[in-house]
Amino acid sequence: MIRKRFFILMVILICTIGLISCNRNEKTEINPIDMEVNIGQLPYDDLEKEWSVMNMDKYILRTAQQIWSTWSSVDKIWPGVDFSKYNVLYVSTDGENAWLINPKNEITKFSGKDLPDKFKATGEEMSFTSSEETLNGKPTIKVEVNPKMFEEPYSVSEFKSLPTGTNLFPFTVHEEFHHYQNTWKINDINQEELLQEGIENFEARQERLEILNCLNKAVLDPDKETQYLEAAKWWFNKYKMDNEKEYNMIKSIDILEGTARYFDMAVNVRSIKGMDISEDEVFKVYQNMVREDYTFSSDRFFGLPDEESYDIGGLCGIILEKQNNKEWKKESENGTPPLEILLKNYKQTPQEPSPEVKKIIEDIKLKREQLNNEEE
Repeated sequence: MIRKRFFILMVILICTIGLISCNRNEKTEINPIDMEVNIGQLPYDDLEKEWSVMNMDKYILRTAQQIWSTWSSVDKIWPGVDFSKYNVLYVSTDGENAWLINPKNEITKFSGKDLPDKFKATGEEMSFTSSEETLNGKPTIKVEVNPKMFEEPYSVSEFKSLPTGTNLFPFTVHEEFHHYQNTWKINDINQEELLQEGIENFEARQERLEILNCLNKAVLDPDKETQYLEAAKWWFNKYKMDNEKEYNMIKSIDILEGTARYFDMAVNVRSIKGMDISEDEVFKVYQNMVREDYTFSSDRFFGLPDEESYDIGGLCGIILEKQNNKEWKKESENGTPPLEILLKNYKQTPQEPSPEVKKIIEDIKLKREQLNNEEE
């Protein structure tokens, strides 16, 4: 009986090993399609000016070049983050084409129809799958792209301040960074409850936008940094006092999306300007990004509480980097929002509502009214 049991166990073990071996050796056959680009050259000089003659091969190649210049060094920007072991797969939403990029300066275009089911196109533009999935044994990030995007007007999501870059690159970086936040000490988020709490609370929206306005000015006018941060501290304390429930709900999103926005900005700049860019030069580029792309304007807001988290955290990260704060990233991982880390040593100075924020609130209300009329 013992021998029989031993024999059965051995058969099961051999079969299991065989199945594992087969699964490991399963490979997607990739038949390359020619790309009419030179991977050693910039595919364009100014994306906006060349938009009407752009094609996806050029756009994906430029994204690949940004990956190659940063992927192995992102831990210099946020300790503990390592993208060097990941491939990136971009798939057209129509399922026709795919581009596989590895960190070793290699890019392969092939038919999207050859992909295994878990990597095939879903048809949803910018849908994202993290590196938890593997393709041919390699952790692979997947993003879907619209093959007809260049038939449409130039996208405002692209970067005027970085004309040789792509929005696809920081989007990929931002979303994959969230994968590293899984171990952070963050409270659970009920986004539906947060939305219900904050969407009609224009007092809270005004106070959060005032904070954002102060941070924006602190970046663009660093000689008055202290003045603007003291103003931000006053608005922040007022917001906490007036909106305790929302404040407690928004803290986790301020950490997750705020740090991810800072990270994608920091990596984006260095993918164009180099990982060894000086502190003074990187801050000038940040300023230009805020001035040209992350503008404090009505067209970027719809009055949702979580949409403010991105820019608040991004701007705080820029200032904390400029101040050479070495501890803020670890503090964020341990559950403190970047805004609170930045403002903790500043006094508050009483403020009056600003005309800039008043205008944005009015525009938000008008946009919502127009949307409701269209739906009726």
